Amino acid sequence: MRILFLDCTKTAFNGDTLRTAPLGGIESVTVNLAEACARRGHEVCVVNNAPEHMSGCISGVHWSNYDQFFTRLPAFHPDVIIANHDARLLDFARPFKAANPLPVVWMHNRMLLEKTIRKGNMGALLRWRPIGVFLGEKHRKECHFLHPFRRREIMPHGLSAEYLGMLPRTDLPTPPRAIFFSQAYRGLATVIESWMRYVHPVVADAQFHAYTEPQTLPTPDIPYTAGQLAASGIFLHDKVPKAVLRDRLRESRVMIYPGYKDETFCCAATEAQALGVPVVTFGIGALSERVTHGRTGFIAPHGNLEALANYTIDLLTREALWRTLSQAAIEDVQSLNWDLLAAEWEQKIWNHNRPPVL
Repeated sequence: MRILFLDCTKTAFNGDTLRTAPLGGIESVTVNLAEACARRGHEVCVVNNAPEHMSGCISGVHWSNYDQFFTRLPAFHPDVIIANHDARLLDFARPFKAANPLPVVWMHNRMLLEKTIRKGNMGALLRWRPIGVFLGEKHRKECHFLHPFRRREIMPHGLSAEYLGMLPRTDLPTPPRAIFFSQAYRGLATVIESWMRYVHPVVADAQFHAYTEPQTLPTPDIPYTAGQLAASGIFLHDKVPKAVLRDRLRESRVMIYPGYKDETFCCAATEAQALGVPVVTFGIGALSERVTHGRTGFIAPHGNLEALANYTIDLLTREALWRTLSQAAIEDVQSLNWDLLAAEWEQKIWNHNRPPVL
């Protein structure tokens, strides 16, 4: 099977980038699924907006930018075309349409009807009638029934191999640390306020480390200096590569992340859980599906800073509770293996004989 991925992001990346630099969610999962498909014997190409010098074959996947694809890989005629989120990308593959490749739109974000029409996606959906691949039941239900997909499937994101197969943790990370890693606007100010009001007064030696974009403090959302934050055990860091972040996660007892309304999966939560780090959240967006309350973390009532803090304090101070949730978190994500998921893509997505469901 020849599989063509068409990327919607403006990020310059290829298979090496995932291992050497911070990379966003869409880019990361594209690399991982493409490489998993290549390991299963498929011929795979990813086309994106990277400069020409980043093209080439990496881990069995061909990489090209849009300008060079037809000259770089003239013999690549796809059987399956997977467009990242934007159905208009399928029009790039019009030269192949007569051969009837299977079109797929891999939905990474929410698909709102008004935006679909305004951005011109509806025309592309009508021209191609692709399969829509969603990340969870909530994500699928949010997509209006008027979107003309030939059928709609749910396929979760996976975890790269270094996050899987962890044994139950025997080490209780000390000092007690909590972690946040996402864009600051996705609830960092809320977590800081909860920590300063409720967590620090109870667990004075606990630390909270946030890995996010650079912050010049104070800001309207975070009205504290770096010194004031540090006095409460709060430390803000720039984003770091995945390998470094993985080490920082292993040093943490809990991930605090309120969630974000537009988030449809939350890879960060599954990565934390795979390393035995329970998640405390408000359950906003996809976090209501990623976290099982009382098993892999806790879901506090939306906006209740004290409840968010109390669940955090419990995981920072109650060793038996932490061990129970840590082990359950590791167990519950083992099925999110990219190689297993690539096999599921073959069975559920590339089966042409299934009847369309609108």
